[in-house]
Amino acid sequence: MAYLRKNRTPGVKKSEQVIDQILSQVRAEREKRGYTQQTLSEKAAIDLKTLQAFERKARTPSLAALIRLIDALDLQIKLIKKR
Repeated sequence: MAYLRKNRTPGVKKSEQVIDQILSQVRAEREKRGYTQQTLSEKAAIDLKTLQAFERKARTPSLAALIRLIDALDLQIKLIKKR
């Protein structure tokens, strides 16, 4: 994930994977419900351009932003451990 700093601390790569999994689930659910990015950004109280940057992985969301997205879609996030 090129958008995060190159000087990583141990465990950061795994957290990046978790964030990617969550964002993938959020986007899939948004599309499944037929929500536009505009609709989700309004429901989650996140700027549209910020949401767009999250979805194209140009920006890393804060924990608060992730929680707002999850809550806006009333999701239960399932993390899949890859071996």
